[in-house]
Amino acid sequence: MRRFILIYFLPLLFLFACGQDKNEDNDAKHKLLGFLSVNKNIASFGKLDVKGVLEKSKLDKLPKVGVFMNAFKEIYKYTKMEDSIFFASEAFEGKGVNFYYLVDITNRDSLVEFCRGMGLTFEEKEALMVYESSQFSIAIDQNVCAIGQNDLGVNIGVKTRQLLSENNEKPADNAILNKILSANADMVVGVDLKALFIAMNGALSSTSEVSNFLDNSFIQTTVNFKNGEIKLKTENYFSNNLNELSFLKSSDGLWAQEIMRSGVGLGYALNLDVGELINFAQKLDPTINEKLSFLQILGNNSLQDINEFSKIWDGRLAYLVNELPDSQNEMGDFKLFVGLGESGQQLMEWLNILYKEEDLKMNQVKNGVLVSSKLQDDVVALNSGGDPRFRSFGKKGFTFFMDFTKLKTLEITEGINLKYSDDLDYAAFEMDAQGANLSVFFKDKKRNVLELLGATTVESLYANDEIFL
Repeated sequence: MRRFILIYFLPLLFLFACGQDKNEDNDAKHKLLGFLSVNKNIASFGKLDVKGVLEKSKLDKLPKVGVFMNAFKEIYKYTKMEDSIFFASEAFEGKGVNFYYLVDITNRDSLVEFCRGMGLTFEEKEALMVYESSQFSIAIDQNVCAIGQNDLGVNIGVKTRQLLSENNEKPADNAILNKILSANADMVVGVDLKALFIAMNGALSSTSEVSNFLDNSFIQTTVNFKNGEIKLKTENYFSNNLNELSFLKSSDGLWAQEIMRSGVGLGYALNLDVGELINFAQKLDPTINEKLSFLQILGNNSLQDINEFSKIWDGRLAYLVNELPDSQNEMGDFKLFVGLGESGQQLMEWLNILYKEEDLKMNQVKNGVLVSSKLQDDVVALNSGGDPRFRSFGKKGFTFFMDFTKLKTLEITEGINLKYSDDLDYAAFEMDAQGANLSVFFKDKKRNVLELLGATTVESLYANDEIFL
């Protein structure tokens, strides 16, 4: 395990040591933009503020990591580590992934000599200094160092050299890619939805409807590590065709907040336009009607058209649980609300059949049905004494919260436990058509979360029976 970690993090640690950020057309950022313009298989790309992350984490202060990090400080004598490294992943359907890393350098000759001192053999190709093996490659020009790494067992040298090619198209016309890579955060990740879809599902016809609405559609994610908080934000940069298919709704959220009681440990809520959701699914997969034919059971086979489902369910759903059970086979104390459409009586009958053998309560409430177990049936609105941390619950298309202080250790499989760190306080998530926000809060508000998590993460690498969150 430790050898695996060293092998796969060596390229990153090497790049940490040779980076500096420049604002020129031939810097690492613009080299990556050019590569993205000619390589349509890049599913994700982004940058990492190495210096900022290392300073916040204080990894060199940890006994089990400090020696390792101090050894790499020797590299700093030969190159200057300043700002971001850039990265990209190239996905192939069912075949594997290529990883690329780019960083600005201060002096090519000094860097090459240092690498030779590490036992790497360089030769000159296409005006580049190059080291190539079957799974690992380095290419260096006068300004940028590029590294390629794969798990395909084929030589990645050609692609690594292409990263620095002067023949890459100028990407000035793609403002979205430039905007994503210019975002200010500890880590920035962009996802090309079309490339990701193809990697997961296979090639698309250029004239297909799915291809048209995924064209030039990206999601940007920024991550910032703060004192007592990890903050993640996504922004959607969708094509006009994809924007028109949005099925996430917003509301005042009162319908969800009114069933929320104090002391709840976990909850999620959906607020969807069911008609638009079905429309989206049908465009994504024309055979979806046949795949969802089981829903006809809701009306004793009276649901002949999947589009009629919007008359049964109005798109609202909220699930609340007091605390997670110790085993996946147990059912914890919960509360489930399902919004009813104009023909919602069929859904209520189906829920009655589903839960009739369980020791549960089911009541019809305003525009919906409420199923509950041992939880009290009290109604606590957040605006009148409920938990202020979760005020957004039910207001966006998808909302989620988790109070870690109320959750137990969960056994995933025999001998493997999911353990919630004692450092965690709570998390809150919300998503609408424009993007999403996730905040994870820690009990210690005075120290950066990377410092807090550093020791726990290192210890987990040495543990065999626990996964830490």
